[in-house]
Amino acid sequence: MKKSKILFVLIVLIISNHSLLSQTQCGWNDLSNAPFLNNYKHDDIYFVNPDIGWVVNGPVSVGDSGMIHKTTDGGQSWTHQFSVLGSRFRSVGFVDSLKGFVGNLGAGISSSITDTNIFYQTIDGGNTWNSVQNLTGPRPKGICGINVVNDTLIYAVGRLYGPSRFIRSNDGGNTWISQDMSAYAGMLIDLYFWTPDSGIVVGGTTTNYSTSRGVVLFTSDAGQSWQTKHTTNSTGGTCWKISFPSSNVGYVSWETYNTPVIFLKTIDGGQSWQEKHFSNSSYETEAIGFVNDTLGWMGVRHYPSFQTTDGGDTWQQGFVGSFLNRFRFFNDTLAYACGETVYKYSGFIAGCTNPFALNYDSLICFDDGSCINPILGCTINTSPNYNPLANTTIAHGGALNNSFSSGGFYSGNQHLIFDSDSACIIKSAKFYADSNNIVTFELRDSVGTVLDDTTHSTISGEQVLSLNFQVPVGSEMQLGISSGNYSLYRNNAGANYPYDIGGLISITSSSVGGNYYYFYYDIEVETPCIISTGIHSQGLNKDVEFQIYPNPSQDIFNITFISNEKQNLQLRVLNMLGEEIYTENLESFIGNYTKQIILGKYPKAIYFLEIETDDGVITKKLILQ
Repeated sequence: MKKSKILFVLIVLIISNHSLLSQTQCGWNDLSNAPFLNNYKHDDIYFVNPDIGWVVNGPVSVGDSGMIHKTTDGGQSWTHQFSVLGSRFRSVGFVDSLKGFVGNLGAGISSSITDTNIFYQTIDGGNTWNSVQNLTGPRPKGICGINVVNDTLIYAVGRLYGPSRFIRSNDGGNTWISQDMSAYAGMLIDLYFWTPDSGIVVGGTTTNYSTSRGVVLFTSDAGQSWQTKHTTNSTGGTCWKISFPSSNVGYVSWETYNTPVIFLKTIDGGQSWQEKHFSNSSYETEAIGFVNDTLGWMGVRHYPSFQTTDGGDTWQQGFVGSFLNRFRFFNDTLAYACGETVYKYSGFIAGCTNPFALNYDSLICFDDGSCINPILGCTINTSPNYNPLANTTIAHGGALNNSFSSGGFYSGNQHLIFDSDSACIIKSAKFYADSNNIVTFELRDSVGTVLDDTTHSTISGEQVLSLNFQVPVGSEMQLGISSGNYSLYRNNAGANYPYDIGGLISITSSSVGGNYYYFYYDIEVETPCIISTGIHSQGLNKDVEFQIYPNPSQDIFNITFISNEKQNLQLRVLNMLGEEIYTENLESFIGNYTKQIILGKYPKAIYFLEIETDDGVITKKLILQ
């Protein structure tokens, strides 16, 4: 008879390069070399490409000048280009890197604003600026908003406290026409056109700020005619700034000194608007900007801005500096904002921010709902323990680290409580120790009986320790330490149970309840694939048939089989780590075989019985419980 070569059962251990690095700090950052206005603001900012842009401001007090600054390196450095005594540069827009326009709020609003020139133009990238004179129609007193639609079509509006004017150029700024808008609004502040013909302007219904209501006007014929799409119920303010992250979804801020503070939202391209609550505190909201339909920011005076991730349903404070008056989104990965200084955001990269997900990316700044939750199990379809639903053999879970809430080093015998839906291995976990010590880590059943343990020399600080606990199916099992003074870190508040690990293990609580979290952080769990290089059989081999009973068992497994032909056989029992815990060789065996294999001293888990014959390998599960 032809003798087969020795065959081995291999445990496929997938080496994980999972590194739970701290997430990259994503968000707005102030540009350290940008001009800074202490307790006041830059009014507008505009970039023609990621590198070249301008920021404009106005006087704080009598005798100050409005200023224009330029950057050519994405905000890393700035050059002062132009100043005008008593001018408040309120708006800026550029056709290209050479031709641009700056609007002045205009004289008469305050004692510090005295410049009567309402409009300035450059054709050499800001090296020189000249007042715009070729404007026909009812003259504006100031320009609050500029919208460069294309290289020939430019729109503008003005001003705060009136009069309300719509200004347009059809020839790239060579000539301008002003249109009286007093029939629709008392003052106009901002505008946005998504096509040359279709767009909105916003402002207030009257020139009296205290009695004004916010108003949104719509045109579909380049401003020849207008429709009032919304007038706010709230009084004492004006619609201020516009942001349209997509063709249908848009937002408008409401500048007021009253409460409650609102903002406007449309989901149908500006045809209808909903008034949404922002705050019950008087924050004087001004800038508003959204990178997509749900993620956006609201600028306020005197306070850091607010952020929303759900389209304005909820807001959280503290993301970028104060006095913000304009957000400019160059594209979906780059934005600028201006307030006390200039701010830059270069992280609008959407993806998965959950560090336990399979597709987690530490460089992601905004979670787009794409996270793929791990489903733990064997992913090799030729393996005896193949799970067709699994997408990974290794998953991490539990609390990521100990920073989520308060806590301290604890010297006592407490533990985590968890359920296991399938046999697996707890490979490792992260621990925090107060000092060097000898610690025995334990896996226990629901009544505290130790199923598996391992002892390590801990060092002061953070460390990842190998455990290799063989976990059986069970409920209310325990992860703890043996009795003694070990001073390992535990949190005493803020735990967020349950903690799911790969859809297989669920950490449900701790020995002292749901607020506490004990010792084991960033837990690594594995379901290894069992791979045999021989022929697998789940029942009868042509020469050998066998039975295992009882199975599951708490201690003893009875093995019986009949070999109808004389052959060399080898019996092996392996644990889930691939370690051989029992072996027996039978040479030239024929006839009946009966054997009791006692596994009671081993941890409760799944084991594998392998019988190697001359024709192949037969593998069976042994469930010890």
